[in-house]
Amino acid sequence: MKHLDYSYKEVKNAHRFLNYVINGMRHEIAAEMALNEVEGVQAVYTSSVEGDLAGTDILVEYVRGNKIYIFSFDIKSTKTAAREANNDKYYRDYCAIGSGFNHKAGDFGYDGDILIPKRRVIRGKISYYKNILEEMAREEDCKRQNN
Repeated sequence: MKHLDYSYKEVKNAHRFLNYVINGMRHEIAAEMALNEVEGVQAVYTSSVEGDLAGTDILVEYVRGNKIYIFSFDIKSTKTAAREANNDKYYRDYCAIGSGFNHKAGDFGYDGDILIPKRRVIRGKISYYKNILEEMAREEDCKRQNN
């Protein structure tokens, strides 16, 4: 960008934006890796471009008992960001969750790659995601009973 005569401010803003995008992708990858380890998860799909623009990063197929649930998540890098996103969205099936990972605490850095979380950290997040899926399944069951 410097060679194309962009200003220092424009280069700095582009750099900040790319860091933001990369950090978000890092948390989405980590969430997908952890969700794939959760008992009962049959499949984890990354969203289409259209789905991503609508607020869905990951779709999870979860089996509990004899019921199959499909949940969609907007993965945020922090629980605070997820809470704010949930408060800002008004459509029914939107669900933002914090990834549970913390790049500042060194959760990323598998085999020299700062995008991939450490294996031990992924294992430590399995119960976090299991609890989220169980809570969502209970809520879905309540909705079904009330209809």
